[in-house]
Amino acid sequence: MERLLSILEKEERVLLQIEDELARCEHFLLKKDVSLVEKGLVRLEDLLEEFSRLENSRRDFFEAMKRELGLGESASFFDFCKQDSALMERLFKLVDRLKDLSHRIERIRSLSEFHQAYFDFLKKLLNPPSLPTYDSKARLGSQEGRNFKAEG
Repeated sequence: MERLLSILEKEERVLLQIEDELARCEHFLLKKDVSLVEKGLVRLEDLLEEFSRLENSRRDFFEAMKRELGLGESASFFDFCKQDSALMERLFKLVDRLKDLSHRIERIRSLSEFHQAYFDFLKKLLNPPSLPTYDSKARLGSQEGRNFKAEG
């Protein structure tokens, strides 16, 4: 039980670090500092790998405990945690942290969509589509540089 608690605590700490890094990335997006956003994304990738390793460690340890305690293969981690109030408390903290991350990620997604739409608008504004031109047979086309010459 103590080892499971320890793993859950480590997972929660990593999620806190992820949340802090996401907050920094959100701030950098608002400042439009792409280089710092890129550095933040690298850090987030490292933190996600660490969280994944902890999650795998917790799963492996739980599977070993199920075999050791003679629990059926269908026993869930949640059902196992119900037996210990400290485990349940830690698990709910982890779930709350994941909900907080979900909200933060949604804000960043909305912010990045806004910036993308803004840049698309500026691109269209600053680079209007090419104006139609006439070719050598006086047909209207949109190819640039194919203007006809009057012969005479």
